[in-house]
Amino acid sequence: MAVFSNMISFNPNPRTAQEAIEQCVIVNRLLANEGILDAYGHVSVRNPENPNTFFQSRRMAPGLVTRKDIMELDLDGNVVSNKQFQHFTEILMHSEIYKVRPDVNAICHNHAKELIPFSSTGTPLRPISQTAGMFYKGIPAFHNPTVNSGLLANTREVCQKLAQVLGDCRAAFIGVHGVVVIGENAINLITGCTVLRDNAVSQFQAMQLGSPRYLTEEEGRAATETMLSPEDGERMWSYWLNRAKNTLTDLYW
Repeated sequence: MAVFSNMISFNPNPRTAQEAIEQCVIVNRLLANEGILDAYGHVSVRNPENPNTFFQSRRMAPGLVTRKDIMELDLDGNVVSNKQFQHFTEILMHSEIYKVRPDVNAICHNHAKELIPFSSTGTPLRPISQTAGMFYKGIPAFHNPTVNSGLLANTREVCQKLAQVLGDCRAAFIGVHGVVVIGENAINLITGCTVLRDNAVSQFQAMQLGSPRYLTEEEGRAATETMLSPEDGERMWSYWLNRAKNTLTDLYW
C-alpha cells in the first residue's frame, strides 16, 4: 500500500519529466474511470523540464495506458521519444494550444456523451453551480470545416484556428465532435473535465423546468479560487483515487 500511496501522491506542480509522465498515465486512467474518456480521447501533460515538449500516450484506449506507453512530442507535433509508437492523429490539437497558452500544462480532448448535445446544437453551456464557476468565461464553439478529415482536428491550420477560438477560456467545443479542456496542471484538468460534464447534466435538467439562473462573472471568479485551491485539489485527488483504486493496481513502477 505504501508504494501505491507514494506513486500517486498529490502533486499539483511536477518538477521532473518523470513526475509528469506518471501524472499523464494516472490522469488517463482516472478520466477513463470517471467516464470522461472511453475507447477514444486523449490527454497530454507538458514537460516541466522542457516546456517545448509534452507527454502523451501512444494511440490506444486511455483506460489501458501505462508508463511504457508514453511518448514525448515537441510543439510542432514531432515525436521525440518512443518513435516506434503511433501517435494520435489529433496531436496538433495539443501542440498548437501549448504554443499559444504558456499557462496551460495539461490538456484533454474527449467526447463525453453529456456534452455532445451542446456541441451539436450550439446551445451555450454556462456555469449553473458553484463547482463549475471556473467556466465563467464561457465555452466557445469551433466548427471544423474539413469534412474529408473525418471531422478530426488533425491539420495544423485547423488546430491553430481551434487554439484561437479557445482563447483564454478553459474549454472549447468542437462542433458535432467533442470538447477540448485545459488546465494549469493535471489536477485542475481532471477537475475541469468532471465539473464540465456534471454542469452539462445539471443545466439540461434545469432547462426542462424553466430558465436556469447562471453564475455571474464575479461569482465565477470567486468560485474558481475555491475550486482550484490546493486544498480542494488534494481533496478531489484523494476522492478520484479511491474511486479508481481497483483499476490502478497494475501501476507500480
